[in-house]
This record gives sequence, structure tokens and C-alpha cells, in this order.
Amino acid sequence: MKKIMAAFAVLSTALVLTGCGGKPKIPADTVAAAYVDLETSVDNLEDVIECVIDELPKEMRKDAEKKFKEFKKEHGKDIKNFGAEWLVVTVGKGKYGPEIAAVLKCDLDGKIPSLDNKKVRDLLPFDEVGEERGCKLYRVMGLPVPLSKAALVKDDYIILADSEDRLKSLIALYKDGKGETSDDFDDLCDIGGDTIARIQTAKVETLLKIAGEEDSLDKFGEACGDKKLAEMIKDIENVTLDINLSDDVFGSVLTVDAGSKEFAKVVESAFNILAFSNRVFIDMLHNDGARRALVFATRKIPGAGELFKEFANDDNAVEAFKASAELLREATEVDRSGSTVKYTVEIDTEDYLEKIVPVLCK
Repeated sequence: MKKIMAAFAVLSTALVLTGCGGKPKIPADTVAAAYVDLETSVDNLEDVIECVIDELPKEMRKDAEKKFKEFKKEHGKDIKNFGAEWLVVTVGKGKYGPEIAAVLKCDLDGKIPSLDNKKVRDLLPFDEVGEERGCKLYRVMGLPVPLSKAALVKDDYIILADSEDRLKSLIALYKDGKGETSDDFDDLCDIGGDTIARIQTAKVETLLKIAGEEDSLDKFGEACGDKKLAEMIKDIENVTLDINLSDDVFGSVLTVDAGSKEFAKVVESAFNILAFSNRVFIDMLHNDGARRALVFATRKIPGAGELFKEFANDDNAVEAFKASAELLREATEVDRSGSTVKYTVEIDTEDYLEKIVPVLCK
């Protein structure tokens, strides 16, 4: 019995160090991270494309079905052999400011049929520049800063980073389990179903610690005579944004763990104001006169002015927006439970496509 328990203990330790199931490892100095479930994304996107095809006018549907079937036949095995499971992007504290890194889990030895069965690793635009812990280091050709440094680890991971130090620390973490990880992102990859991606911040207390400002809120509270507010802000935990896309729903859910019921009420009030503002904005875009006034009012705002103008001059886009305005108005929901507040914007995929696809195909 003792030998069995000892073996179990060794196995458990090994799983912790190597990362059971190949889950992302988030460095301890991470302030924000994004996780994309690539397998679910591909499956859900395929379902959505099929929904779009179903809503096409009869004269277009047959041709679209044929082309989509041909695409899956030609590239389905490429996608399967690439073996992309997930992508995680992290932002952490570096010597000279924020550092960005990305880790892609895939099959580096997977052969791509449409490209003469070349292996994934042989198709990467990498230029070898060195070695670290038995892993080759590369410079990414043709990719602009910041993610210009790369490494291939364990035949499973492509690591990209904007600094050599960050790249080497991630190699140590993924190859040998060396380095501290953050507990703030334990549920980063606990998604499924309709959710294809999650963006999350560290807890406020962790952010202050990483920034070297652990006492700043306390000092602020003392200076303004409101220690309670400072404590409430410090107790805020993760802020999480889930991106949903499936043949059932699409949209997003913003979740704030406010740390206390009292502060959750404050967040809920702010979210309700935002929901009301969004509804007013939708109604302005729906109303012809209000829409023209909005275009005029934003004409000097870089980016926004041109965007609204282009939208207002596209009859099909305006008609599609009007057709779906009712769904958009009812898409937002604010919900509070204990110290957690959710801001949800979701639309039924089939209902939405049924309204906009025929209009956009005119």
C-alpha cells in the first residue's frame, strides 16, 4: 500500500510540474491573459457557416454548399494534422515595460497534405539564431515587432515573445517546469460549449504587487479619509471577458468579481448605465435623422467619423441593421449575484442570420 501511495505521489508531482493535459502555464508576473480554444473555434465556425448557407437565397445556396464541401475535402485534413489545440497570449511585467508573449499548442510534426505533406515545423517562417535548454531559438521573418522571437518546444509548442528574456523564461516553464506560475488564472481555460475565447485580468491586489504599488491604495484611502473605498477596490478579483460563437448564440459576457456585495452594486449601476447608453446608440443608428446627425457629430473623430459615414452610405448595411435592431436592443442583460456582476450581450445566431443574410445578399 505504501509503495502504491508513493508511486501516486510521484506521479502527481510529475503532472503538476509538466502541466497535466498540456494546459497553458501562466507566468507569475502576468497582468492579463487571453486564451483561445482553437478546436472549439473551428468546430463552431463550421456550424455558423452552415447556418449562413441555410439562410442564403435559393439560387445561391446550392453553389455555396458545393464550395464549402470542396473546401472541407481539400483542407479538412490540413486542419486536423496541424493539430492546433489552443492559443494563449500573456502580458507581463518586463524590465522596460509590458512584455507580450504567445504560446500555440499544435503538432509540429503534423504533415500538411495540400503543401506536399511538409511538416508544420518546416513551414514556419523562422530563421535560426541560437539555442536555449536544447531548444532552437529563432527570429521570425516577415513578422513585425513585438512578437519577433520564437522557439519550438517539445514538438508541441510554438512560443513567440517580444524579448529574449521572456522567450527564455517561457522555454524553461514549458520544457522543464522551471519558474513560478500565477494562481490568478486558474480558470482561464475552463471554457466550452458556446465560448471560444476568454480574456482575463489578474486580481487588483496582484496588479498592485506586480507594479510595486502594494501600499498605494492604502495611502490613498488614508489621504482622502476613505479607507473603506480603498479596501473595496483592493478586493476586486478577476475581470473576465468571454467571447461566444456557435450556431446557438454569439456575443460576449463580461464578468467582474467585485470582491464584495457592496462594491458589486456599484459595478451593477455602472453596467446598467452602459446598457442604457448602448440602447440609445442603437436607436440613433436605426433612426435616419439621428444617424445622419451622428455621422455629422463624429466627422472629425479619427476612425469613427469615416466608419459611421461608410455605414450610413451603405444601403444594404443600414437595412440589415434595421432588420436586426430589435434583437440588438434586447441583447444586453445585467445580472448581479453576490459579489459577481455580469454584463451579457448575446444574440440567437439563427434569428440574427435569418434577418441579415437575405438583406446583405440583395
